[in-house]
Amino acid sequence: MGLGKVLYSSGMKKEAKVMFEWAVKNDPENETAKETLKNINNILGFPENHFTEETPSDLNINLNELFIEAYELMMNSSYDESLETVKQLEELFGEEVNILKGNVYLAQDNFDKAKESFETALKINSRCVPAYNGLAELYASKNMLRDAKAMYEFALSVNPEDQFAGMGLAEINYDLGLPTIQSTYTFLTDGKLNKELDAKLNSAYQLFQEKEFEKSLHFVLEVEETIKMSKEFNYKELSAGLNNFIGFNYLGMENYQMAQEAFEEALNANSTSSQACAGLGEVFFLQQKDKEAKVMFEWAVKNNPKNYFAALGLAKVNQTLGYSADHNSLYLGLPDEIEKEFSSLVTSAYDLFESRNFDETLEKIDQAEKILIENLDEVKIQKALTSLYNLRGFAYLSLSNIARAREAYERALNINPNSSQACAGLGEVLFLTNKDAEAKRMYEYAVSYEPLNQFAIAGLKKANQSLGLPENDNSLLPKPQKEKAEMISAFIEEAYNNFSNKDFKEAIINLDKAEKIIEDNFAREENFESLTRLNNFKGFSFLNLDNKNDAKLCFEKALNLDANSSQACAGLGEIFLAEGKTDEAKTMFEWALKNNPQNAYAEKALERINDSVN
Repeated sequence: MGLGKVLYSSGMKKEAKVMFEWAVKNDPENETAKETLKNINNILGFPENHFTEETPSDLNINLNELFIEAYELMMNSSYDESLETVKQLEELFGEEVNILKGNVYLAQDNFDKAKESFETALKINSRCVPAYNGLAELYASKNMLRDAKAMYEFALSVNPEDQFAGMGLAEINYDLGLPTIQSTYTFLTDGKLNKELDAKLNSAYQLFQEKEFEKSLHFVLEVEETIKMSKEFNYKELSAGLNNFIGFNYLGMENYQMAQEAFEEALNANSTSSQACAGLGEVFFLQQKDKEAKVMFEWAVKNNPKNYFAALGLAKVNQTLGYSADHNSLYLGLPDEIEKEFSSLVTSAYDLFESRNFDETLEKIDQAEKILIENLDEVKIQKALTSLYNLRGFAYLSLSNIARAREAYERALNINPNSSQACAGLGEVLFLTNKDAEAKRMYEYAVSYEPLNQFAIAGLKKANQSLGLPENDNSLLPKPQKEKAEMISAFIEEAYNNFSNKDFKEAIINLDKAEKIIEDNFAREENFESLTRLNNFKGFSFLNLDNKNDAKLCFEKALNLDANSSQACAGLGEIFLAEGKTDEAKTMFEWALKNNPQNAYAEKALERINDSVN
């Protein structure tokens, strides 16, 4: 079997077939050998159970004998002797021999010599698939994944049906956090269909990299439809990869609902799909569902520790929640049963907190802490305790036990000085004890550690208001940025005055100035709330000028920034209503009220629609 695999990887498929036949003859019960023989027969166009009438003596005996000898020496770690034997073959069979030499050097971890051998094979034959595959393995061994990917792609460009290259590329894409669907064609059997799908998927992938998400999605959906209509293969086996690719395109288009549906479909097809978990994690994170995002990123990393997209996602959500960057509750090191008990307690604690059962929340936290202390060493405990202390602090805050809340936040900060949630919680404690200046500083630290921490942002605004400062004032900002922030506030305030005086054109001019300063000087994620409000404001200004097209663009931009913006939904509802699209308008006003039940504008508009229908 082993020699057959070497011969096959060297492109010597007929010789490989003979070796697999020997394996079956020597051990008729060997299911692996029989299955392998079936596969090679299919590749060569023979019936599944075909045995050649040729005997080994009909082949080139010297070649096979020397090949066998070199292979056996390599398997016995007699590398020098193996290479001596290989030299005898090199003059007559340069391409095949250099492939074998490359594999021997790879086994020795002699990457330079292996590279030289595979490249020599390519000089002899620039379309030598096994040489490309060998270089890909070499690069993968050195963790040069991008280079490995390129080699597998070269191999597949020569022979799209090479299963070794196809599966290798899928694995590399998987490790890089890229859609593995790019090598879907390796699972197909119809040559024409392979080429069609290959071309479309490669086009889709290129467009995806160029951020042409709608065009990329078009190709992927075409491939999906082709696969669904074909009887050549099992769609269910391929649907996970397809739906992951679809999901990431929707993510790029900021269509989070459709992205979520695609990733959920992928998980239905493959419950251990790392990319589907990571995709859902990103969807939840962008919707500010940090706890849900953390769970999904954790599962993504557990299912594939080399998924860098998932690892980065977990790091950013950990920062938001006050954990260390690499914290993963699935890897605490607890025994399985105790791990389940701990996870159950933590989940219950968060659920109880959200339902305002604060005393029971504290009981669950105490039980979870006890499990950690009894089962983990001090270092691992520290990482896990930060979030428990933060949650304990917020529970005590809700019970108006300021002293115990402060103690919990300070303990969290002792473990992780960069915990945004601990800084925000301590800021709240200080604010409630009328220490506004100290509270402001803690809120500022919280925002600097995590710009999307909504609790910290709201806290900083109220501390600034109490101190008579602009709501976005942040003393941690460099002086130039502080001046820019003051300019933004001035333009927005002037725009409000313009709007009140029905000078809508001038309001839009001032809002445009404010938006330009934000986009030129601040990260989008740090000011997405301001940009959302600003675009809603512009949208209603355009509506008052009866400019529905520009108004719609503004509201859609606001929704891209914040999918839960009640005012953006209401604005789009108003546009649909003006266009006579009553059903669409009704839906948007309903969403506006769902996102903010206090939105009086949306409530009145919905009443008007319902009255007109009745």
